[in-house]
Amino acid sequence: MIHGERYIASLYRPAHMQPPMCLQYAILAAGASASPTYKPMAEVFYVRARQYIQVDEMKSDSDQISLAHCQAWVLMSHFEAQHLWFSRASMSIARAIRLAQILGLHRLDGKNAAGLTLPIALDFTEEEERRKTFWVIFTTDRITSSTGGWPTMMDWRSIQTRLPSSIDALLSNTPIATLTLRQALGQGMYELSTSACRVVAVHLFNECFNFSRNVEEDEENNDWQQLQQLDEAVTNAFATLPLDLRCPENMESPEAVLINLQLHTALICIHQSALTRSQVDMAALPTTKARVMESAVQIMITVALVTDLNTRFRNPLVSFASFIAASFFLSDFLTTGDLQSEANFTALMTVMVEVGKNNMFTASLAVRLAQTLRASGVDQGTVGKVGVMMADLNIDHPIPGQEDKENGIVILCPTATTPEQVDFDQAIVWQ
Repeated sequence: MIHGERYIASLYRPAHMQPPMCLQYAILAAGASASPTYKPMAEVFYVRARQYIQVDEMKSDSDQISLAHCQAWVLMSHFEAQHLWFSRASMSIARAIRLAQILGLHRLDGKNAAGLTLPIALDFTEEEERRKTFWVIFTTDRITSSTGGWPTMMDWRSIQTRLPSSIDALLSNTPIATLTLRQALGQGMYELSTSACRVVAVHLFNECFNFSRNVEEDEENNDWQQLQQLDEAVTNAFATLPLDLRCPENMESPEAVLINLQLHTALICIHQSALTRSQVDMAALPTTKARVMESAVQIMITVALVTDLNTRFRNPLVSFASFIAASFFLSDFLTTGDLQSEANFTALMTVMVEVGKNNMFTASLAVRLAQTLRASGVDQGTVGKVGVMMADLNIDHPIPGQEDKENGIVILCPTATTPEQVDFDQAIVWQ
């Protein structure tokens, strides 16, 4: 989203030509949160970033309507999501969305230039930075809406900005023609850049969640048709992934891991939702259950093969994918008594517990899984594994992860009631 070399160079310009302080502190907060050494300073930088951007909001439009302010809101939204501040993160990305629309980032490649706020880009790199910023906002909106159970704020059909090109093209200032999102959905992802493939994967991820939340009675007869269309779209995405984004061949690539996890999670959600709505036992639909099982197993294998767990799990979607797969394995074990599902659940739980020692989001999801397991009354042994993380887990609000009983999908949504401290000693009996 930000050209690193140009950003560093801009810090040595006169004060009035430097990036706004809100962006500088947002970048510092993002960097500090990824460093064990500077992590204690991350929230301090984040608070300063919000203070500066709120001051800028009270000034004239020229002091807050800029690409840099848009980027600052996106970075702060990501920081807030990593700290479980989901409502705040949603509000921050909402500001970024409206600001991006004011700047015209959603129609950078449109034919009508009337009403555009930003001046013409000086070169391809500047134009591509605007394009990448827009698509980061787009994917963040999709992810926030999907995992939170909220409607999206951007209509993909009205977008007149082409998909982002490769990082190499951005850094080398080499113009490359790319497809639109609509074209990519029809043609597949063979020729797309890694960034563009991620946009398509997130879009399909969101479409599958929209299907899972669509429970109108007058559309019930179309459920299986919609399921088939989405299943074919995701299957086509897997089939047309560039070779450097396929797993398990490219486990060293964070983008490859993330894209594959998103697509597998999407498949689990649409099939799980269809099964719940059909009100039939999963055993009566072996094909559908097999699709869910296959994706859940692939998530488990992908997570198991990841080398640097703490780095990969910094992205909440990795934790969410692991949680969705583990929830399915637990449900299958409780329903059928399948020992392989129990083993798969335990394997994912072990990884989440280990990562949860340094990751609040992953820890909270592991605790929710442990509570579900204990409530089932089947096995207490696995529950005790999360006891070691309780001393380091400071949860001052309800644990995220609410199951929607109408469609069987777990969503991450804060509640408006006064939060109560969770007494883990009473909620879970540790062994």
